[in-house]
Amino acid sequence: MENVLENGNTGEEEISGSNAGWADAIAKVLQSKKSKKSKSIVLSRAKKINDVPIKVKEESQGFNVIEHSNLQNSRKKIKELQSKFRMKPTILDRERERRLNRIATKGVVQLFNAVRKQQKNLQSELEDAGGSERKREKVMKSLDKRSFLNVLMGTARSEPVDNPVKSEPEETSTWRVLRDDFMMESSRLKDWDKTDNPT
Repeated sequence: MENVLENGNTGEEEISGSNAGWADAIAKVLQSKKSKKSKSIVLSRAKKINDVPIKVKEESQGFNVIEHSNLQNSRKKIKELQSKFRMKPTILDRERERRLNRIATKGVVQLFNAVRKQQKNLQSELEDAGGSERKREKVMKSLDKRSFLNVLMGTARSEPVDNPVKSEPEETSTWRVLRDDFMMESSRLKDWDKTDNPT
């Protein structure tokens, strides 16, 4: 049942889209060794198929391999940046740190209690609203940040924490000429117009 075309070829060659005869003719022209000045061969100056290197695409492994030393260096840099502004606690600051820790704990407890209270209020208001969607939406719209902060701040008590600022002594090692009271500093310059001997 093969269909034979007029030129004697089967239809399979044309269906596949490859034309072996054409490729062979082009390959012969490209591989010819005739002089480049000859006008008979059109493609004599083209790159030859054999000259083009075949590039093999390497398969990617799906991950990058990082050298161990670079990884350690980057970890060291990150660790240095994180610990740059840390201070080692002194024994004198222990009591202050305890007070700050207690205040923080009380604040977190207060926050969670306020959230629980807000949730209970919301639940009771939704139950009072019943099954009406319009009333439920109205209750949900009544929630806002300000009302929650009012609930949160309703039981707030501030606790003072002493934050002693260490006063640094004024440096006296500056050049005396640059001081504001340079001319008035010595008694002899202050009273320059007065005479020492009253006569």
